[in-house]
Amino acid sequence: MPEEPVATESPDDAAAPPPVWRRRLFRAGQVVLVGLMAVVGAAAGGLGLGSVWASSASDDLYTVQARVIPHSQIDIPTSVGTATFDTHRWGPGARVEVSAQAIPPVGRSANSPRIDIDAQIDQIKELARETIVRTAQKTAVGALGGAVLGVLVWYAVSGASHTARRRVTVTATAGVTGGVLCLAGWGAGSYLSFDEEYGSHLEADGLLAVGLSADKLLAQLNARDQKYAGYVQSLATYISRLREGASPERQVEVATRVMLVSDIHGRNVYPQLAEVIKSEDVDFVIDSGDLVQWGTGFELSERDDLREGIESLGVPYVFVKGNHDGNATVDELATVPNVVVVDDQRIELKGLGVFGVGDPRRYQDGGPVEAEDPDGVEEMERGAAEQAVEDLDPEAGPVDLAVMHHPSGARRLGELLEAPVWVSGHTHSPALEVSDSSVDLTVGTTGAAGIRTFRRQDETGEVVATPQSFDILNFNSECAPVSLTRFSYPDALSEVGNALVTYQTLKLDRPESESPRTCE
Repeated sequence: MPEEPVATESPDDAAAPPPVWRRRLFRAGQVVLVGLMAVVGAAAGGLGLGSVWASSASDDLYTVQARVIPHSQIDIPTSVGTATFDTHRWGPGARVEVSAQAIPPVGRSANSPRIDIDAQIDQIKELARETIVRTAQKTAVGALGGAVLGVLVWYAVSGASHTARRRVTVTATAGVTGGVLCLAGWGAGSYLSFDEEYGSHLEADGLLAVGLSADKLLAQLNARDQKYAGYVQSLATYISRLREGASPERQVEVATRVMLVSDIHGRNVYPQLAEVIKSEDVDFVIDSGDLVQWGTGFELSERDDLREGIESLGVPYVFVKGNHDGNATVDELATVPNVVVVDDQRIELKGLGVFGVGDPRRYQDGGPVEAEDPDGVEEMERGAAEQAVEDLDPEAGPVDLAVMHHPSGARRLGELLEAPVWVSGHTHSPALEVSDSSVDLTVGTTGAAGIRTFRRQDETGEVVATPQSFDILNFNSECAPVSLTRFSYPDALSEVGNALVTYQTLKLDRPESESPRTCE
């Protein structure tokens, strides 16, 4: 029987190449792996070089340093702690550190030093822009170098057998592509994740961290103030009952009641004041300044409770600027319907002439902020009063209340105008001096000094709270001051029951007016 042929594999069959789809898939996988290694290398190189090799720029005043970190932020070291702002919601970016090399130069305006804050900020911005550009350049170099290194590592690990020429081509192409993709991703991420409200996300350490809790403290004080509104109203009712029961010879006729407040410093005391205004039938309020703390507009624009609180009083609210009130403060306050801003002018309410002069010192306005010593402050205040009286129209009419924030200014203003009542604040401590012809009245602080309510006594070192205070000044129908009720009580964190309410009649020996007036 003939033998059957045995089937054998030919050499061509044994060396048959894999299918095309498999080869393409393998090459695609190689491309993906090369790309990933390039991107990873770019990220590591960019972050590494950008973080280790910091960029800096400086001038006579400031040094600004920038480096790359996993999360963008701005650090501002100060002598009382470091303020930190997170500028982006996610993703790597630049860390900018600002430090001062010297005290900013002090300019001169109206014989008073001032610091041009806007110019300083622009100066810092320019330095920061320069350092960030340098950091970006270093990061780009690091990213491209890291991408190339990543491709070379892939070659070493994978054992891919490419010709030298192909290795150079793949390394250069993948490295540049990976570096560009990484940098483009960072740029897009920075653009999309920028937090326009980063200024509200302030963190701090040291004493600055204590300062950050001030807004929480102020909120607590405001809440307590509203809680104690009824308590203050009961004090007003109590003093009214005392007056009603007084002996006939001590009772006086009252035609107009004026509430005097000062140095509220951002604290919402208006629920208290509204109760007293209602129970005492107050005709209008005079605020002798320092309504806010920093002289900015947003201290009112962002505080609906303050603006609505003033409006809720339901009576005219006469305002004279203090040294903590800037022009932006006044502009925002003027939008409240019942507010009357008085500055170097006379107004008349209920027949009473009120003349107010704003404090010549200002926050946030690029103008004089403070004089070099207390004597300089007093001289500046008196000078502002004298200038205002010199500019006053002789036919403006009589002045019954001369109002300035600083007591020295108010006294000089009252003397020059021959006004019976001089009203001031500023000292955070109530004071009263009555002569035969005038009442020199310092209100104190209706807001218990705001966030500065706690102070340390020099003698004992004990930390105490600043009392709150306000006054009600009564006039008769002939426009003469006849009585004064003073309210002073511990701040709202303290126990109630320690309030001091005083009532006294006033009788000034002033010459009769040639033209009798009626105030009612």
